[in-house]
Amino acid sequence: MNEPEKPVESRSGTIMEDPAEDWRSIDWQYAEKQVRRLQAKISKAVSGGRTNDAMRFSHLLTVSFLSKALAVRRVCDDPMSGTPGVDKVLWSTDADRMMAARDLDLKGFRPRQLRHFRVRDTGDGRHYVELPVMRDRAIMELLAMAFEPVHDVLVGGIRSSSADAVSLLRTDIAGKDGAGWVLTADIAVADADALKVWMSGNVLMDRRVVRRIVEARFLFREEPVYGDRLSTMVEDVVLRGLEDVADLRPVRCGNHVAVVVCSSEDAERAAEMLVSFLKERGLGLGEVKVACVGDRFDFLGFHIESSS
Repeated sequence: MNEPEKPVESRSGTIMEDPAEDWRSIDWQYAEKQVRRLQAKISKAVSGGRTNDAMRFSHLLTVSFLSKALAVRRVCDDPMSGTPGVDKVLWSTDADRMMAARDLDLKGFRPRQLRHFRVRDTGDGRHYVELPVMRDRAIMELLAMAFEPVHDVLVGGIRSSSADAVSLLRTDIAGKDGAGWVLTADIAVADADALKVWMSGNVLMDRRVVRRIVEARFLFREEPVYGDRLSTMVEDVVLRGLEDVADLRPVRCGNHVAVVVCSSEDAERAAEMLVSFLKERGLGLGEVKVACVGDRFDFLGFHIESSS
């Protein structure tokens, strides 16, 4: 009989009196190795349809001290690590980081208010980001480490950029016979309760976490939360199958979707089909725009000449 899986911890299993020295003593190569080991177990369980095992290994990863320390380290290595959230708290010393890793606990996860923060133009037209507090950033990174193998198995690990989506849209416009119209819209949460219910039954994630990220409005936002890898992966899993809706071949990036069709009547039917697919998940379409081929329209911040 196999022995039950134990949470991976530090090799020594001891806590030193000096938190800063304790942080510096962590073997980061070993920590990465242990996280990858559990991620491989999650991936194998999902591939084999063993949902309970996948959830168990995900839980083991999120309660491991080494996983928590690694999440804190990644947050502190981020370029925005010197910019606090609404609580003005920064983890600027090794002692701060060690105490943060020890205190990281999903049981008390209740996301704080986001900080609307102005950043320099990075070339994509975005001047503001929604910035979580440091603790929430670390928890979301910890959850992302556990959910990443689930995402990669279910959606093939595909994470297209806005440039990729625009390139695909241009290809569809140029290569689809008789295509004369382009429908663009944003996907938004229409019924938060319905979304929580659907995700609880269809997304391999702790129900408490599902409830918290939906209530915090992390999913399908107009402006994504800075550094939030988890929500983008969850959105990919929630919208799995969208590309097969009635052979529409929609192009999607984040909560933005576009469909190339042959006529304005086809655009209306496409919108109805998308709404039908999304409604079951507690989602809906925001403002729907229809552009004629030959007109100029915006998608994901890009100006597209649909005649080109």
